[in-house]
Amino acid sequence: MTSRSTVSRRRFLKLSTTLAAGIYAAPAIVRAQAQQGKLRLAVIGSQGKGQENINQLTRVGFEVVALCDVDSKRLDSAKAQVEKISGKTFDGKTYTDYRKLYDDPSAFDVVVVSTPDHHHFPATIRALKAKKHVYCEKPLVHTIGEARKIYAAAKEAGVATQMGNQGNASGELRTTTEWIKAGAIGKVTEAHSWSNRPIWPQGVLWPTKADEIPPELNWDLWLGPAAERPYFKGCHPFNWRGFWDFGTGAFGDMGCHILNWPFTALDLGSPISAECVSQEGATKDSPPKKSVIRLDFAAKGDRQALSLFWHDGGNLPAQEKWGGADPATVREDKKKTENGTLFVGDKGVLYDDYDKGGPTLLPREKMADFKAPAETLPRSPGHYEEFMKACTGGPKAGSDFVAKSCALTEMVLIGHLAARVGPGKKLEWDSANAKVTNVPEANAYVNKQYRKGWVD
Repeated sequence: MTSRSTVSRRRFLKLSTTLAAGIYAAPAIVRAQAQQGKLRLAVIGSQGKGQENINQLTRVGFEVVALCDVDSKRLDSAKAQVEKISGKTFDGKTYTDYRKLYDDPSAFDVVVVSTPDHHHFPATIRALKAKKHVYCEKPLVHTIGEARKIYAAAKEAGVATQMGNQGNASGELRTTTEWIKAGAIGKVTEAHSWSNRPIWPQGVLWPTKADEIPPELNWDLWLGPAAERPYFKGCHPFNWRGFWDFGTGAFGDMGCHILNWPFTALDLGSPISAECVSQEGATKDSPPKKSVIRLDFAAKGDRQALSLFWHDGGNLPAQEKWGGADPATVREDKKKTENGTLFVGDKGVLYDDYDKGGPTLLPREKMADFKAPAETLPRSPGHYEEFMKACTGGPKAGSDFVAKSCALTEMVLIGHLAARVGPGKKLEWDSANAKVTNVPEANAYVNKQYRKGWVD
């Protein structure tokens, strides 16, 4: 690479603080903690991602001592899973209401939250107030206001934290970042990310007629902090993602995964504006079936102002953005790309397929003479390994709440505001005061109301 493309060591060190680097000092409370045996894990939300998290966190050395789920069948399944892993009868505690878990915080050291999105904040803020290490699935929270409160609480608690955007530990993210920072495509003018989601119903209405509640499900506890409503069998356990009150749609569900690439490589932070360019099928209850969202960012350091576009529901960037490549067969295996990012620079285009991994210059013929820059960013030992190391006095995890994931989640949720308001209204975002300055009705979604007893 030319000297003009060389990135200073200072810039790389600054960037690496958002990755799985060892340059953080561990929080004082963690350094002082004397570890005796395995760290005791309390699991809130035991199936789906909870099931994977149990497998992975026990693999790296945690011991499950408490399980919580509003569905008794799923709770029994989790108990069987833990028993199979440990080879012994589960003798820990089980709960249907995670609020009761915190009645005895001395019984566990770490909390993992794998619930629907609307429970992330109430469950996580309790863990932080109890000064427990906490792992929470993406998106970290349901609203921007919650992201700000989690940031403050995590900073005060000084415990180990990690959000479940597992790709943050990947070598592909680091390689892409190195290429962008080294000027492989010159100055980036815009970036486009996309997903094949939703793979669940969106653009639907909540039924007015109640379905019969299964005997194993405590529907009132499933609703938790959300407003009361009749049970709908098409919601639990997966399709809640397609409702505003419980999930964040395709954008929120995959944004903290895929948008992590431009967020990290371009050091994005908070946008100055957000706009729903187009959408199809949104209802009062449910996000659109497909959408295009635009986020604009001010210049930062030697990075110029740029725009980030999100496409979902089968939408892809326009053909002219692909550097002469065919988006239908752009992958090396000639399969259609379903999740990925394009970086458009003044000297070329870089493509990274989220499912296949690894950056590629487009058209692919450009790779023949391309000399990749040297690895400069520290590599991760693994997403769950990072969290274990952070819990036992090592460096902060790569998706630590304070260092990265609150800001990443907030960026995604600012785009979510635009989706809630719909096309035709460009939202001017005042980050310092956490509000939209020109479309007052959008501010109704920055915070939200909770049912009594769920959030202090």
